[in-house]
Amino acid sequence: MLRGVEVIPLLEKRHHSLLGNPTLNIGVIRGGERPNIVPHVCDISIDRRYIPTESKEEALAQLAALAQRVAQKYRSSCSVTEMPQTADPPHDAFYIPENDDIVIKVRSLLRQAGIDDKPRCVPFWTEAPLFSKGGLKKVLILGPGDPALAHAPNERVAVQEVFTASNVYCQICQELG
Repeated sequence: MLRGVEVIPLLEKRHHSLLGNPTLNIGVIRGGERPNIVPHVCDISIDRRYIPTESKEEALAQLAALAQRVAQKYRSSCSVTEMPQTADPPHDAFYIPENDDIVIKVRSLLRQAGIDDKPRCVPFWTEAPLFSKGGLKKVLILGPGDPALAHAPNERVAVQEVFTASNVYCQICQELG
């Protein structure tokens, strides 16, 4: 059997200074009809988040190799495919370096507005990779609110934060023209 401790070293070999290590979550397991019957099929849905120094192909190949190892051990077979919802549009990892000129300029504007300008990375997907592949070379994610509340039952943003963000967006547009 493949245990989590065998997978962890593979993920720890890859590291990004702000994003940390890639993650792997087995979120859904389907198989079998009853507890006393060996299932003929088992489907596992895995959320494998990769970092910008990895490719989707590498991540899928790594999962396929691990699954194949388990399948061989138990004289079984397996297949690994990307979920349709992450394939189109592609859910690539995205990162813009802290020393990029747009990051430096926007951080300066945030400081002038009295807003914490520390760059952060978030463990969720945004449309930034799509915009960058669509021709925009530099994309930042910047907005009001607490990311921990996004898409949560108690999701909310303070009205004052929206006004402050609006002012900062205007300043960014004027500065970067």
